[in-house]
Amino acid sequence: MKSIYKLLILFILPLLIFVIFISVDYYGSRSIIDLDPLTKCLTEKGAVMYGTSWCSHCQQQKKDFKESFQFIDYHDCDIETDLCKIKEIEVYPTWEIKEIKYPGRLSLQKLAELTGCQLS
Repeated sequence: MKSIYKLLILFILPLLIFVIFISVDYYGSRSIIDLDPLTKCLTEKGAVMYGTSWCSHCQQQKKDFKESFQFIDYHDCDIETDLCKIKEIEVYPTWEIKEIKYPGRLSLQKLAELTGCQLS
């Protein structure tokens, strides 16, 4: 009887916990909200994101949009150094909305509020 409990504790329980974590990570990372309309609206309203490839906050901001990030007007300051100098971008990421700079990672809700876009 003790060997059954050992088997359960040593093998089956950790396997079950692993499967649950993988499932939560996989399904939890999927958005039920379609972000395409928001990202397209942000670009239409002139919102621009400046960042770099090495910036962890920039990478997290990109992940906030999932696949819809492709519609964001994004400028990599490692590549477009002259543009970022002209715009005086010193913090990554920086959002520029209506000629006002907002340094740091912004929530989707905050971006929607600043632009008048709808977050579905």
